[in-house]
Amino acid sequence: MKKHLLIAIAVVLIGICTVAVIYRGPLIAFAADYGLLFDGTNDKASVTAVANNYLGKNAGTIEFWFKSSTGAAYQKFIKTDSSDVDIGMSQNFGGGARVFAEIGGAANIGEFDGGNYADGVCHAVAISWDGTNVRAYIDGTLKKTVAQSASQNNTASVMYVGHSNGSETLNGTIDEIRFSDTARYTGASYTLPTTKFSTDGNTKILWHFDAGSGSSATDSSGSGNTLVLDATNPPAWTTSTCGPLDPAAAVGPGTYFWGEQ
Repeated sequence: MKKHLLIAIAVVLIGICTVAVIYRGPLIAFAADYGLLFDGTNDKASVTAVANNYLGKNAGTIEFWFKSSTGAAYQKFIKTDSSDVDIGMSQNFGGGARVFAEIGGAANIGEFDGGNYADGVCHAVAISWDGTNVRAYIDGTLKKTVAQSASQNNTASVMYVGHSNGSETLNGTIDEIRFSDTARYTGASYTLPTTKFSTDGNTKILWHFDAGSGSSATDSSGSGNTLVLDATNPPAWTTSTCGPLDPAAAVGPGTYFWGEQ
């Protein structure tokens, strides 16, 4: 009996020591990861006064993450009141909901490929132009390249996210939107980020959607492009399972653990 008791105590002590070795350092708390969930009917969010030069004319990148289900014939991710940006998804091409884009002035990319992306799965989209070509990526893989015909327009005054001025509403989640004035991707593929985007000298708009509540989303680029949720039909804040995650999102909101600092 004593022998068994000593063995049990030894196992417990070994376990405690192991934990002490692995989990040492101060207690660190992480915030939850959020996104905006649109209802596919009439939810709206907009920037009513887009800052000048919000994306690059000769070179630039627009990228974001989304997760959508079957909805309207057209669903818009990002649309401006001018001919600057029109990125969405359409079921009118046949064979499923396909992502399309028109980057005003630079190129009309059209549909990317024959995939069906209203599948309830998280996807990463990136449109990147370098002065010569415009490239369209989904989930880090180059899907289409077209010649850049002119400098990109950046004259919009209103930007719609998740809809097109009250119509063609997204039926799903959008997260981690970044506009840049440099071509971040030029190859046949790129490695999807595992953590959230950071602001650098080329960042023109960056919405993390990490507030989790409130009537607006802060532009982390410092350009002041605050995204305002419609007062009557706002999209819902949702704990996002879409996009690059911080360590917190992997363990859940309000979860604490020990780790190195």
